Amino acid sequence: MKIKFVVCGLPISPVSTWGEIKKYKNEGSPAYSLEDYWRVKGLEVNTEFEKEILKTRKKIGIPKEGLKYGEINTHYHPEDYVWITEVNLRNKTVAFDKSVDFETERILNEFDCDLFVSKQIKPILLGNIVLPLSSYISDSGEISIKTLFTEDDLDREEYIKNEKELLIRITSNVKPEAIRQFIRDRYDLFTELLKKLPEKKKFELSKKKIAVYQLKKEGLPYKEIAFKLVENTDDNPMSTKAIEKISTRVISDIESLFHKKCDK
Repeated sequence: MKIKFVVCGLPISPVSTWGEIKKYKNEGSPAYSLEDYWRVKGLEVNTEFEKEILKTRKKIGIPKEGLKYGEINTHYHPEDYVWITEVNLRNKTVAFDKSVDFETERILNEFDCDLFVSKQIKPILLGNIVLPLSSYISDSGEISIKTLFTEDDLDREEYIKNEKELLIRITSNVKPEAIRQFIRDRYDLFTELLKKLPEKKKFELSKKKIAVYQLKKEGLPYKEIAFKLVENTDDNPMSTKAIEKISTRVISDIESLFHKKCDK
């Protein structure tokens, strides 16, 4: 399964590589962290995830390869993407949309998902794309400078409970030092509010780790995997013990992105 990254909202054609994502990030567009990029790469080779997506598409009438990119905006319209026209909203197929929402919720109830993955089930189900999320725009502590509330709302318990986002609102052209001072002056408050947000675990993958995962899935022994990894490269061969260690960790990491919940 190949999954593409949408930047700046649905109208802009999706991209595939980290270099393309960095280009948009450097231009100030909403994009993704490097960790989230590797989360998507891990999902691409998570066979349980692909099987569930293809099964669900067949169930609700989505083509095996997903909807064409231009069709997705008819069925996916989060509030952030205000570019969607009234015509699109009037013409949307309500029954289909309800089926998509129902199946998305079912998947989230039946499978344990990484936090980032859980927010991307619907767009991937519709058409093999992921969308930028406001709380993931920045790489520095996952802080987004965007909000719908005022400074006085920062200590509202119900806001944190319901939204699970902590944001900083900037409404005038202030100096960066003023922002740093604002945070320093409210250090204790931010400490308490941050405790209410979900934990985000560190996530690291690489081409070599994914290769180990795929070769292990094919049933190859560690010795043969080590040979395959250096077959077309100048890399030094790795020991079977090192391959086994990588394999154990990478299987756990990739399957943690999406897996069937255990019966309780």
